[in-house]
Amino acid sequence: MFRNLALLALLSFASASLAFGQNSNMRSASCRFGDGTGLVVRYSAATTTSGEMPYGTVWTPGGTPLVLLTETPLKIGNTELPIGGYRIYLRPERDGWSLIVNDGVSISGYDAQHDLARVGMQSGQLSKKKSQFQLSVVRTNPNTCSLTVFYGKKGYWADFTQRNNNSTLSLK
Repeated sequence: MFRNLALLALLSFASASLAFGQNSNMRSASCRFGDGTGLVVRYSAATTTSGEMPYGTVWTPGGTPLVLLTETPLKIGNTELPIGGYRIYLRPERDGWSLIVNDGVSISGYDAQHDLARVGMQSGQLSKKKSQFQLSVVRTNPNTCSLTVFYGKKGYWADFTQRNNNSTLSLK
């Protein structure tokens, strides 16, 4: 377990350094499954009250894609994701948002050829408008972490489910 956590911390630092440089607006949210393994999402805290939402196009809050790092195999929608690092993009539409998981961590900019999964996000109304893009990742049951983004007066979420984890990471 210690090796898993050490590797995840190392991946988090390396990925954040490469993908974000020294951006002080970077935030992270994490979630632990019932067995102690988990995932981390890094994102930019972008202001949301100015400008028009770019409906119909891939959106990266603050101009930076979200980065997902997982130390356990995951499933989102019908797609299985092995242990590793991924970029996450959002695609807002007037009638709903999609979450896109992309394996293009080492490329600059979005490339649809690297998409692994596109899932519709569920949505709900908030009582108060958020002045900044916000993100949370919370465990909703022992095997599910829900990624929720808050924008304006709405919240959008998608679930990452832990797959049967018969493999473990090791540093050799």
